[in-house]
Formats: sequence, C-alpha cells, structure tokens
Amino acid sequence: MNVRACIAVILLISAIGCNSFTPYQAGGDKPEDAGSPSDATFTARDYNNAGTKFYVSGQYKQALEYFTRALDLDPEFALAYNNRGALYANIFEEYEKAFDDFSKAIESDPDYAKAYHGRGGMYSNFGKYQQAIDDFSRAIEIDSRYAEAYNSRGVVFYDLDRYKEAFDDYTQAIELEPDFSEAYNNRGIINEKLEKWQDAVNDYTKALKLNPSYAEVYNNRGLLYSSLGKFQEAVRDYNQAIQLDSAYADPYGNCSIALYELGKYQEALEYCTRAIDLDSTNSGYYNSRGHIYAQLGRLQEALNDFSRAIELNEVYLEAYKNRGAIYYNLKRYQEALIDYNKIIDIAPEDSENYRNRSDILQKLSTQTVDRNLKDEYQKRSQMDLEKTASLKKRQ
Repeated sequence: MNVRACIAVILLISAIGCNSFTPYQAGGDKPEDAGSPSDATFTARDYNNAGTKFYVSGQYKQALEYFTRALDLDPEFALAYNNRGALYANIFEEYEKAFDDFSKAIESDPDYAKAYHGRGGMYSNFGKYQQAIDDFSRAIEIDSRYAEAYNSRGVVFYDLDRYKEAFDDYTQAIELEPDFSEAYNNRGIINEKLEKWQDAVNDYTKALKLNPSYAEVYNNRGLLYSSLGKFQEAVRDYNQAIQLDSAYADPYGNCSIALYELGKYQEALEYCTRAIDLDSTNSGYYNSRGHIYAQLGRLQEALNDFSRAIELNEVYLEAYKNRGAIYYNLKRYQEALIDYNKIIDIAPEDSENYRNRSDILQKLSTQTVDRNLKDEYQKRSQMDLEKTASLKKRQ
C-alpha cells in the first residue's frame, strides 16, 4: 500500500495539508493589507506581507518576487526565508532551493520550529530519513504541541516500517488536534498494517466525518474493504472518491479490481481503462487490465497489457507470471520458458517457479523431434523438480 500522506511544509505560521494549504501571516489570521506594491516606503515585513497576499490570490511568481525583496532588505528575516522555502517546495517543487531557505531560516532563528518542520520535509523527500526525524523531533522539542510535526514524523516512521512509532506519533497529533483529518487517515493506514481492521475503518470514517471531501480517504477505506472481501462496500467508496476527484486514477484502478472480484468484467475493463487514461505509466493498471482481458477471452490484448506492464517495470514478477501463463495456455512454450527463466532470476527461492518451469520443459520435450534437444529438455525438467523438492525442504 502506498503511503497516503505527505510531508507538509509551512507557509508563515500555518500547517500545510497534503494537497493544499491556507497561509496565515504572523500576528493575524489573514494577511494584513500591505498597501500598494509600488509604495516606496515598503519595509522587509511589508514585502513579506505583500508576498503572502500574492500567494493567497494564486500569483505565485509575484509572491516569490516579494519574499525575495523582503530578504534583499533583511537578509536575516527568518519568516521570509521560511515562506519562500514553502513556496519553492509546494508550488515550484524546487526542493534544493526550499531546503536552503529553511536552513537559512534556522540559522537566523535557531528556535524556529516551523522551519525545522519544513526542512524535515525536504530531508524526507531526499530520502534522508534520520535527518528528517531529527528535524521533526527538534520542532517538537521547541513546540511540544506541534501536531503537524508529530504527523510528519509519523510519516517517516511509516516509510521506515517503524509502525508502532508511527502509530504513537499519529495518536499524539490527534490528541493535540482532534480535528486533524490527515492524522486519522494516516493512523488508519497503520492500523491496517497492524491488522486492526475495525480500528482502521473507524479512523478512516472519522477522517471523512471531519473532511467529507477527502477523496484519498474514500480510496483508502475502499482498499480496506476490498482486502476484507467486502467488494460492494469498496465499490461504493471508490465511486465516492471518483465523484470528488474525477482525475484521481487510483480509485478507478482499485474499483476495477473490486468489480472483477464481483464478476463484473466489462465494468471492470471500463474502470481500468480510465485509470490508464489518467496514468499511463502505472504498470499495475496494465497488469490488472491484462487479467480482465484474459477473463474475457481476449488473450492477445491481455498479452499486450502484460508486456506493457513489463516494459514499465522490468522486474514485475506478477506480470511475467501472467504472461507466461497465457503463453503456456496458447502452447507457446518457448515464450513461456523465456518468461519463467526471468521469473526465476527475480525470485530464485520460490519452489513453485521451478515446478512450473519443469512443466514447461516437459511440454517442450514432447514438441520437438530432435532427440538431443528432447533429452536436454527432460534433463533440465528433472533438475527443476529436484530444485523444487530441495527448496520445499528448506521452507
């Protein structure tokens, strides 16, 4: 399961959500009226305030310009560094520049919790998880009631498979901020990992009560229902996610699997094709559609999709197995053998793979009239059977 959460960074004094955020200015709930941008008396703080107003109105280039002007006037203005860093991170996706700005904010103000939080997000993006944990922990040390920092540290713990620590951080975030829908969503994911199914349902449901427009949570709860075999409930949740965000590919792909399990193959095909239309680089969607085509008897189209999945992911074990199975059923044993050779390269400790390859080699031995080749296939088939037995003993 993918982590359905993001590391937030901070604009001004507010926490940023996963997909969007509302900036606030230090000293007030809304940016103050900074006056005309042409005002020759502008101070660094005035430029910072104006940058905030530009940000709120979606004028991001102007916001960047004005945060930069603020820093030109005051090179130690920690708030402006933090704001520009958030803009680089969330809007322009220039993470190195964001990292530099958060670091400069910390240099200017070593007790600036939100700058540590922002830089922690950048460390996480760079895969430097311990440094991210250190920065989030420092933010919490400075501000022990910083719910967003607990949530963000929980995301990193999740990425490191440290589920108990992630659970504790999400729970702390919720205790500090009971309306924190993202933290409920994240804790629901952890509860799934811990196989606490009802607790996971409860967390997802609470997240949706707090934020009924949270499409990602409907998708997540749908995944949970699917894993529990509750496919009708899953379909309802996936469709709700789609209704909220028709450009969100995952619920289309996931819904296609649930519909397949319900025997609704044509509907499943339509949903999976829509997922591919939205995200043509997702190998899993092609693999799923290949399954559906195979069930509908459209084997060449199935082969095409499994092949496309492999093109996108050269070590996609399931796609190789699926394509190899179709080649086998079509009595295209040489092609099946090529796929199973690759399968064994990827998963050399799986006894079932050797048993299947042994069967393919036996089929090849019956097809050839060349005595030497027949003997070679039979010899290799026997070796694979022996390997199968050996691996099973070790298991």
